[in-house]
Amino acid sequence: MPKHQIRVDLRVYPLLVIQKTTAAFSDRYTATMTQAGNDALIIEFEVRAGSIPLPNLPVLFQDRLLDLSLQEQIAAQTKDIRLALVRAALAEALPESPVKP
Repeated sequence: MPKHQIRVDLRVYPLLVIQKTTAAFSDRYTATMTQAGNDALIIEFEVRAGSIPLPNLPVLFQDRLLDLSLQEQIAAQTKDIRLALVRAALAEALPESPVKP
């Protein structure tokens, strides 16, 4: 079964996003990551026994990589407002504890 090699630029995508993207395909493929200089990773995918290979794995990988990268950026940009909303909701939902002298 042929292997797919995908090169990812570490200057564009954080390592955690690359790892999450790679893991998204672990049901069908085993993956090996190899550092390619300081700025890139090579990910080699091999089809798992009994799995049906995806004919367009490189395209699907790039799409998922972009999607997860944007999700991470949005999460970072909205972290403060999400925390404020959760705190406000908890403050409203939880009863005040009685103050004992």
